Amino acid sequence: MNAIEEKIKVIKGYLSRNEKDKLMQFAKDHHPVDLADLISDLEREERSHFFSIISSEQAALVLPKMRPVLMKELLEEIEETTISRILEKMSSRDASGILEELPEKWAQQLLNLMKREKAEDIDELLGYKEDTAGRIMTPDFFALHAEMSVAEAIEELRKTNIHKIPYIYITTNDGYFIGVLAVRDLIIAAPNTKLSKIVNKDIVRVTVEVDQEEVANLVRKYHLRAIPVVDMTNKLVGIVTVDNILEIVTEEASEDIYYMAGIKEDGLLHLPILATIRLRLPWLVICLFGGMAAAGVVGTFKETIAAIVVLAAFMPVIMDMGGNVGTQSSTIVVRGLATRSINTRKIWRLLWRELRIGLSLGAICGVGVGVIAQIWKGTPDLGIVLGIAMAATITVAAFCGALLPVLCQRFGTDPAVAAGPAITTIKDITGLLIYFGIATLIML
Repeated sequence: MNAIEEKIKVIKGYLSRNEKDKLMQFAKDHHPVDLADLISDLEREERSHFFSIISSEQAALVLPKMRPVLMKELLEEIEETTISRILEKMSSRDASGILEELPEKWAQQLLNLMKREKAEDIDELLGYKEDTAGRIMTPDFFALHAEMSVAEAIEELRKTNIHKIPYIYITTNDGYFIGVLAVRDLIIAAPNTKLSKIVNKDIVRVTVEVDQEEVANLVRKYHLRAIPVVDMTNKLVGIVTVDNILEIVTEEASEDIYYMAGIKEDGLLHLPILATIRLRLPWLVICLFGGMAAAGVVGTFKETIAAIVVLAAFMPVIMDMGGNVGTQSSTIVVRGLATRSINTRKIWRLLWRELRIGLSLGAICGVGVGVIAQIWKGTPDLGIVLGIAMAATITVAAFCGALLPVLCQRFGTDPAVAAGPAITTIKDITGLLIYFGIATLIML
C-alpha cells in the first residue's frame, strides 16, 4: 500500500469512528492541495462528513482546490448557511470562482447570506465578462499614496505580510494608478523622500476587459510576478498574480486538449454516465454526418472502384497521411494563435507558408508512395494516380489545417475547435474526391 492509499485509509478510519479532533489535526498537518486530492478518493457521504467536521477556515482553503464536478456535488450536501460562512473565509477571487460554477439563482442565495462587504466584492468580480482580467483578478493588493514619505511607507509595510506582496502599487488619494515600487527601492531611499519621486511609472497594466490569455502572455513576456488591473478611468481595481496565470494556462491547455478530441468540458471521469454521453455525443454526431458524406463520395465513384479494385487497398494510406498533416498544421497554428506568436494581420503569409510546406511534403510522400505502388502492383498508372493524389491531398490538408483555426478566431470561436472533428471531416471528403477523381481521369 502506497503513502496516498495509507492516508486515505487513515481518513476513512477517523470518519467511521467520528474522531473529530484527530481528523482536524490531520487537516492542519496537510497542504490544502494534498487534502483536496485525498478527499477526491472518498465516497460522496464521506466527503460530506469530512467537511462537516473541519473548520470553516480549513474548508475555505481546500474547497477551491477541488475539481469543479466534485465541488458542486459536495456543496449540494452542505447547508447554505455553512457554505456562506466558508465563502466568507476565502479570498474574493476564490469565492467568485466557486459561485460562477453554480446556477445563478443558487449563487445569488448564497451571496444574500454573506456579509454585505464581502458579498459586494464577490458580486463585483462576477459582474465582469468571463475570461477577462476583471474576472480573474484579485481585489486584494498593497497600495500606498504617492504623497506618502518613505518612512511612512515602511511603517505601513511593517503592518502587513511582506511575503504576500509581489509589488507595492502607488496610487493617488483617489485610487488612480501611478506606478509600482519595489521593496528594495523603498529601503534604500531617504526617509523623507516622497514615493512620487521614486515610483516606476513605466509599468505594463491591463484594463478589466482584456482577455485572460492576453494577460497571461504579458506576464510571460515581461517576466512579471503580478500585473495591475485598472478600470476605464485608470483606477486600480485589482491585480493578476503568477498563481492566477498558472491556473489560466492549465485551464486553457486542458480546454484545448479536450477540444482536439471534440469534447467541450473537463471532469468527464467524474460525471455520471448519461451526462458524459451528452457532452461527447454532439461532436460524434458531426463526425457521423461527415462520415456519411464521405461514404457518399465513395458511392459516387463505385464504377471506378469496381473496375479498379486495387484502389480500395490504398484508401487508408491517402486518408491517414492527409489527416496527419492536417492535424500537424492546425496544432502549430492553434499554438501560435494562443501564444500570440502569429501576426493575424499577416495571415496570408502564414497560409502561403503552409501551402508551400504542404506542396513539399506532398511531393516527397507522393513520389514515395507512387514508386512503391508501381513496384508492388506492377501498374504504372496506379503509381501515377497514388503519387498525384497523395501530393494533392497532403497539400489541401496542410492548407485547411492552417486556415480553419484562423477562420474560427475571426468569427469569435475558440481556434482549438477546428483542430478536432471539423478538420477530420473536411480531410476525409476532400481526400476521397481527389483520389477517386484522379483515378477516374487517368485509369478509366
